[in-house]
Amino acid sequence: MSMQSTMNNPQGAYAIFPTIPSVKDLTEVLYGGKRFGNHVDEVWPNLFIGDMSVANDRYSLWKLGITHVLNAAHGRMYCQGSHDFHGSTVDYYGVPADDSPSFDLSPYFFPSADYIQNALNTTGARVFVHCAVGVSRSASLVLAYLIIHHRYTLLEAINKVKERRWIFPNRGFLKQLHALDVKLRKNIDLIQEGGFGQKMSALKGKRKEYLSVKDLQKVLDSCKLHLNQIDEVWPNIYIGNVAVAQNKGALLKLGITHVLNAAHSKRGSIGNQSFYGNDLVYCGIPADDSTYFDLDVYFQPAADFIHKALKSPDGKVLVHCIMGMSRSSTLVLAYLMIHRHLPLKQALQKLIQKRAIYPNKNFLALLLDLDLQMKRKKKTSTLRRGFWGRRCRSDRIRPTVESEIFLQPMDCQLQRLMWTKNGSSNHLDEVQPRIYIGDMYAAKDKRTLQARHITHVLNAADGKFNVNTGQSFYRDANITYHGVEAFDMPSFNLSPFFYRAASFIKNALSAPTGKVLVHCAMGLSRSSTLVLAYLMIHDNMTLAVAIAAVSANRNISPNAGFLEQLRELDKQLRCQGPSRSWNTNGGHLR
Repeated sequence: MSMQSTMNNPQGAYAIFPTIPSVKDLTEVLYGGKRFGNHVDEVWPNLFIGDMSVANDRYSLWKLGITHVLNAAHGRMYCQGSHDFHGSTVDYYGVPADDSPSFDLSPYFFPSADYIQNALNTTGARVFVHCAVGVSRSASLVLAYLIIHHRYTLLEAINKVKERRWIFPNRGFLKQLHALDVKLRKNIDLIQEGGFGQKMSALKGKRKEYLSVKDLQKVLDSCKLHLNQIDEVWPNIYIGNVAVAQNKGALLKLGITHVLNAAHSKRGSIGNQSFYGNDLVYCGIPADDSTYFDLDVYFQPAADFIHKALKSPDGKVLVHCIMGMSRSSTLVLAYLMIHRHLPLKQALQKLIQKRAIYPNKNFLALLLDLDLQMKRKKKTSTLRRGFWGRRCRSDRIRPTVESEIFLQPMDCQLQRLMWTKNGSSNHLDEVQPRIYIGDMYAAKDKRTLQARHITHVLNAADGKFNVNTGQSFYRDANITYHGVEAFDMPSFNLSPFFYRAASFIKNALSAPTGKVLVHCAMGLSRSSTLVLAYLMIHDNMTLAVAIAAVSANRNISPNAGFLEQLRELDKQLRCQGPSRSWNTNGGHLR
C-alpha cells in the first residue's frame, strides 16, 4: 500500500492499516505541506497547540476562553508557567521536557493524555498545550492523546493535527510515539492486563454508551427525503432556505411570526428587523458553515428565542440558513435537546422524518458535547459546573417544566461570545435600533452627534478625572445628558447604576425620534455594561442573548467585575420567573 493511499484512508479503528508506517515514512509526512505556523491553532475541538508567546500572554488566553494549560516545557528557559502565573481561573499542568531526541517523553504520554481528556470532559473547558515553539514537545503530547483516547493511529493523528497546524516532533519523540502506536495496535490485550488496563476498558465502555460523529452521520444518511424550500419539522417550527426566508408573503401565508437566521452576514443571508418590519420578529446569528466555527456559544440564545417564540400567541418560527441543512438544523436540534429534553439521536430521528438535514462534522461534534452535558444534568440534581453555568435558586419559586430551569453561561462562554469579532471598533456604532455605543472622541464630536440625530447622551465615565463633559457641554446641541461616575476596574461596583441608566435609555427611546449614545473612554467596558443591563431589564434579554446582540455590531469587553455583576443581574431577573413579562423581542443577534 502506498503512503498516499494510506493517508487517504478514513480515521478510526486500529485494524485499518495492514502495515505500520516507519519513522522514516512518518518524517516524510511531517515534511509535507506548509512549514510555518501561527502562534496558536485549534487542532481538535477545544484543544489548542501554541508557543510560549501565547502562553505568557494571559489576555490572549482569556480571549480564547482557555480553562486548562498543559506546559510541555515546564521549568525550562522562557517557559516558566505555574499555578501562580495563571491564577485560580486556569488549571495548570507542567511537564518538564527537553526538546532533545535523547529525552524520554514517553512516561508523560498517558498522564498528559488523561489530563487533556479529563479537562475536555469538563463542560465548557478549552485546553492549551504549549512548549517554546509549539511544534515538537506540545505536538507530541497531543498526538499521544489522540492515539490513546481516540484510537487514532500515529499517521492518522499526524494528518489530523496537520490539517490545522504545522508540527514537527523531533526524531526521538517520533520513535517514542511510533512505539506507543505499535504497542496499542498489536498488544491491546496485554495493555488491558497491565497498569492502564482499567482505563482502556473504561474507554471501550464509554464508546458503547456514547455516540460518535460517524454514528450520527449514519442516522442522517438513512433519510430518503428530497430537500424542499421549507418544512415543518416540529409543531410550529419550520426549517427553510434563504429563498423562502426572503419571501415575506409566503411567510405570512404560513403564519410565521418569528425568524431565526443562522447565516446572518454580509456574505450570507442579509436579514434584519427593518426588512421584516412589524410583521415578524427577527433574530440573526452570524454563523459560518465551517469545521472551525464555534456555533455552541449560540445554542442557548437560539434555543431560548425559539422557546419564547412558541410560547407567544399563535407563535410560529422559521429557522433558516442558506440551504436549510446544516446551521439551521443544528440550532433546532439544540432547542429540542435543551427545552424538549430529547437525546441527540432521538432529536435527529425526529427531524429526518420531516426534512433532509445534514449538520457538518464540527456541528455534530458540538451537539455530541451538548448531549453529554444534558445526560450529566439528568444524573445530578445540581450542576457543579455546567455548560451554561450554575442553577438559579430561589426560595420563592421552584422551577417547573413550564417555567424552565435557568442555567447561566459560564464566564468563558460569555467571553467567547464577545470575541467572535463580528462587530467593529469605530468611534461610534449603532448596536441596537437607536442605541449607540461610542468612545470619548465620539462623545465630544457634537457635529457628528447632530448629524446622527443623537438626542440623549449617557456618559458612563463622568467626572473630573474621566470624560468631563456634562449637560452644559451639550446645551447648544439640544442634547439631554446623564452622567455616571464609574471607573473601569473589576473592583468598582457599577450595579447600583444599572436601573437608573436603563431608565434613562428607555425614556430616550420613548420619543419616536429619540436616539441615545452611551459612551465611556474607549466604548468597550463601562458603556457596554450599561447597555447590556438595559437590554436585560427592559428588553427581557438573557445576558447571553444581550452580549450576542451587541457584539454582533461592536466589539465589547466588560471587565471581569462588571461581567460578574451582570451575571448577578441576570440571575435576579430570571429568578423572578413568571412575575416578569418575558417577550420574544429580544433583539436581532445579527
